[in-house]
Amino acid sequence: MANRTRTHRNEFHLNDDKQYILDEKFRLSKMKSKSAFLRKYESHIILFAGAERMLQRKGIDPQHINLEKMKTKYRELLFQKSELTAQYKSAQSEIKELELISSNMEQYLNIASEQSQQEPAPAHDRQK
Repeated sequence: MANRTRTHRNEFHLNDDKQYILDEKFRLSKMKSKSAFLRKYESHIILFAGAERMLQRKGIDPQHINLEKMKTKYRELLFQKSELTAQYKSAQSEIKELELISSNMEQYLNIASEQSQQEPAPAHDRQK
């Protein structure tokens, strides 16, 4: 015990509900040490505590949040995102194809050289 690498002890306080949740999650983890469990999940604990404080600052009681409704909305948004991403990729592909067709048509019809002869030179070129 004299050669411990973790020498700082920390203490925190929980209400009955949070203590029950912590105990249940520890039990379900089947880990042998509650200390090891807390170290493994400390980032989750910090994140959730921070989220709870932010909700409370905005006047939202975390106990009254409808998680199922939020999960459903989140899944809908993920689905919508995947559809929009697919549409975007498809549109990008179509644009590349149309640019290639346009370029080929311009070469075939010799449009680029005719347009350059008809268009007046830019103002900075005319002054020379």
